[in-house]
Amino acid sequence: MKADSSITQDIAALYDHLSRFMVWQNYFWFCQRATSLTIHKTLNIPPELRKLYDKKNQGEYINDVVFQIASPGDNPTVLDAGCGFGSTIFRWYTKQPGKYDGYSLSAFQLEKARQEAARRGISLHCRFFLKSYDDPIEEKYQFIIAVESLIHANDLQQAVTNLVQALLPEGRLIIVDDMAETDLGSDDPDLLLLKKCWSLNQLQTRQQYAAVLKTNQLKLTDQRDFSEQVRVSTAKKLKQKKAILRFLFKMIPFNNIQFIINAYLGGFALEELYRRKKVRYMMLVGQKE
Repeated sequence: MKADSSITQDIAALYDHLSRFMVWQNYFWFCQRATSLTIHKTLNIPPELRKLYDKKNQGEYINDVVFQIASPGDNPTVLDAGCGFGSTIFRWYTKQPGKYDGYSLSAFQLEKARQEAARRGISLHCRFFLKSYDDPIEEKYQFIIAVESLIHANDLQQAVTNLVQALLPEGRLIIVDDMAETDLGSDDPDLLLLKKCWSLNQLQTRQQYAAVLKTNQLKLTDQRDFSEQVRVSTAKKLKQKKAILRFLFKMIPFNNIQFIINAYLGGFALEELYRRKKVRYMMLVGQKE
């Protein structure tokens, strides 16, 4: 197993390359430069809400759901642990101004998030740092959000403990992530591919997430399952996609492109786990007592 620092470097490189590709892809698809990209999973939006989201901002749906559940009051203090391009922070700030901080391992994401905050004139209120959620946190927050980021934790217990100490009394930690339905075992081919491509130590079960909240003296106040809204291709389609990407990986000997191919290969492995009903897309809310 790689050392923690090596895994962290791999994750940073993965998101640097993937993020650059996403910026280019957005420009190619929509013929405009992105101002605030979301890197979250795109879900099937309930019919009654679809008119609120066009093709470009469907990833904002989960940001809005989490905001509605959190219902922050005036001038909230919020940390986004794994903020990506800052989409969650910018979405929340437009709904409820306050003090928002974001952590990312990707220098490219950080640059884009800071540029967008400056463009909006809110750099004093929305700050972004090149940090891991395992690094010491000096500030205290009412809300800490981790949307699709704790899956990368080298040690989930350690990461959550570090985040919880930065919560104010009665503060809430909101986790949204891919969680195994049961222990998949070490030889599951899709799990092995996912771990390899995304530099994961392991894929925790939702019971393990809940147990970590409990050991950190957080009361589980809400949990929701969005698994049925996850978009999943057929087994045949996924097999074809993975075969094409493996071929491209062998044919294109450039590290930056191979990073992107690996990112998508890992995504298809995860999608296959969803198709097999082995993984759930869950939200857990823990409140500090």
